[in-house]
Amino acid sequence: MEEYRRRLLEVQEGQLVNRDSLAELQQVEDRYEDFNRRSGHLFQFLFDVWKQDGRMRNYFEREQLQLQSEQRRISRELDERRFELDREKRWLADAEDELLVLRRSFDQEGDR
Repeated sequence: MEEYRRRLLEVQEGQLVNRDSLAELQQVEDRYEDFNRRSGHLFQFLFDVWKQDGRMRNYFEREQLQLQSEQRRISRELDERRFELDREKRWLADAEDELLVLRRSFDQEGDR
């Protein structure tokens, strides 16, 4: 029974850490989306202002392409982190369910 309690406590602590990590990741994703939106507006403004100057337009286009490449890389990393945390959340929930089933069987044996 002591082993059961220890394992349940570990699972519940893992769930708390996972929940905090998911909340933190959501904040990062929200800030990242805001950054992407603002950078898109900025580049549109710069293109509008400098559209007559071919050299500057080309410069801003190259910079925008580099930024978009970095944005895709960051998006992939955030997606991978979200996938890992969601998988861990499911694993912890399954582990908790298994422990609760074990607890019920302990309780039923104790009633006999």
